[in-house]
Amino acid sequence: MKNVTVPLSDELLAALRDKAEARGRTLNEQLRIALRFYVASQFVEQPMKRGRHHA
Repeated sequence: MKNVTVPLSDELLAALRDKAEARGRTLNEQLRIALRFYVASQFVEQPMKRGRHHA
């Protein structure tokens, strides 16, 4: 596994730490899970935004 450096805001880091504690995980495990969801979301087809207004 490759090491990556990701800048996180203090708020996001605190939220991840709280979630990790609530789930009984380490912060590292929670970060890995969050990153996996983020990466997966980048490959999901986004609906085309065309600026048309449907009545």
